Amino acid sequence: MGKVYPQIDAALAEWIQRQHLFFVATAPLSGEGLLNCSPKGLDTLKIKNYIHRTIHV
Repeated sequence: MGKVYPQIDAALAEWIQRQHLFFVATAPLSGEGLLNCSPKGLDTLKIKNYIHRTIHV
């Protein structure tokens, strides 16, 4: 289960930057369709906005 953080503090930002692999998953809102879970890696996870501490993939 995912966790929602109110902001990205310095400790969390450091942890995010150390990650080599993460997953992005999507699922349809209805019972129809398929789940999709894709591995991502290298330098695709970055903190782009240090003022608002938002993450872009």
